[in-house]
Amino acid sequence: MGNFNMLPLEIMLEILSRLPTEVVLECKLVSKSWKNCTQHPSLSQMHLNHLNALDSELGNVDAGKDYRKGHSQ
Repeated sequence: MGNFNMLPLEIMLEILSRLPTEVVLECKLVSKSWKNCTQHPSLSQMHLNHLNALDSELGNVDAGKDYRKGHSQ
């Protein structure tokens, strides 16, 4: 936890934006600084952009599969 807090905010946001939504929500329980990071105004947009990019990349493989949750629709 200590080393993560030493990273620049932009790097922390980039890391968090690539995690599954459930994990990001759990990260806010770690400490006040992590909670503040998960509530940063740009994190939700960055996270959405990564999810959309993942959907676009995987969309050609199986359009009926929800890769974020691992369940078929």
